[in-house]
Amino acid sequence: WGSSGCSEMYQSGGYVSILNAICDACGVRVYNIPARPEFIKKSLQEIEEKGKQADPAKNFISGKDILAEAEELMA
Repeated sequence: WGSSGCSEMYQSGGYVSILNAICDACGVRVYNIPARPEFIKKSLQEIEEKGKQADPAKNFISGKDILAEAEELMA
Protein backbone atom coordinates (compact mmCIF):
# COMPACT_ATOMS: atom_id res chain seq x y z
CA TRP A 1 0.00 0.00 0.00
CA GLY A 2 3.04 2.31 0.00
CA SER A 3 3.14 2.97 3.72
CA SER A 4 4.15 1.33 6.96
CA GLY A 5 2.36 1.46 10.27
CA CYS A 6 4.10 2.51 13.47
CA SER A 7 4.58 -1.06 14.60
CA GLU A 8 6.47 -1.82 11.36
CA MET A 9 8.77 1.19 11.62
CA TYR A 10 11.76 -0.93 12.54
CA GLN A 11 11.34 -2.84 9.26
CA SER A 12 11.50 0.18 6.94
CA GLY A 13 15.29 0.61 7.24
CA GLY A 14 15.76 -2.06 4.59
CA TYR A 15 13.74 -0.07 2.05
CA VAL A 16 15.83 3.02 2.63
CA SER A 17 19.08 1.08 2.32
CA ILE A 18 18.07 -0.36 -1.04
CA LEU A 19 16.83 3.00 -2.37
CA ASN A 20 20.07 4.69 -1.27
CA ALA A 21 22.09 1.93 -2.94
CA ILE A 22 20.20 2.52 -6.19
CA CYS A 23 20.92 6.25 -5.93
CA ASP A 24 24.61 5.62 -5.22
CA ALA A 25 24.90 3.14 -8.08
CA CYS A 26 23.18 5.06 -10.88
CA GLY A 27 22.29 8.53 -9.60
CA VAL A 28 18.51 8.06 -9.63
CA ARG A 29 16.61 8.92 -6.46
CA VAL A 30 13.62 6.60 -6.05
CA TYR A 31 10.81 8.03 -3.92
CA ASN A 32 8.32 5.15 -4.02
CA ILE A 33 8.58 1.44 -3.53
CA PRO A 34 8.80 -0.93 -5.25
CA ALA A 35 11.70 0.52 -7.24
CA ARG A 36 10.77 -0.72 -10.68
CA PRO A 37 13.35 -0.91 -13.49
CA GLU A 38 11.02 1.10 -15.76
CA PHE A 39 11.10 4.05 -13.36
CA ILE A 40 14.88 3.92 -13.06
CA LYS A 41 15.30 3.76 -16.85
CA LYS A 42 12.89 6.68 -17.36
CA SER A 43 14.72 8.74 -14.73
CA LEU A 44 18.10 7.98 -16.31
CA GLN A 45 16.73 9.22 -19.65
CA GLU A 46 15.44 12.41 -17.97
CA ILE A 47 18.87 13.02 -16.45
CA GLU A 48 20.50 12.48 -19.84
CA GLU A 49 18.09 14.84 -21.64
CA LYS A 50 17.45 17.56 -19.05
CA GLY A 51 20.46 17.26 -16.75
CA LYS A 52 18.35 16.39 -13.72
CA GLN A 53 15.66 14.05 -12.52
CA ALA A 54 12.09 15.32 -12.35
CA ASP A 55 10.90 16.34 -8.91
CA PRO A 56 8.63 13.85 -7.15
CA ALA A 57 4.90 14.41 -6.99
CA LYS A 58 3.92 16.33 -3.88
CA ASN A 59 2.38 14.38 -1.04
CA PHE A 60 1.66 15.01 2.61
CA ILE A 61 5.22 14.11 3.60
CA SER A 62 7.05 16.08 0.89
CA GLY A 63 5.07 19.27 1.09
CA LYS A 64 1.45 19.13 -0.08
CA ASP A 65 -0.76 20.86 2.43
CA ILE A 66 -3.28 18.43 3.90
CA LEU A 67 -5.90 21.18 4.19
CA ALA A 68 -5.56 22.07 0.52
CA GLU A 69 -5.93 18.40 -0.36
CA ALA A 70 -9.07 18.14 1.78
CA GLU A 71 -10.58 21.15 0.01
CA GLU A 72 -9.83 19.60 -3.39
CA LEU A 73 -11.45 16.34 -2.36
CA MET A 74 -14.54 18.09 -1.03
CA ALA A 75 -14.92 20.20 -4.22
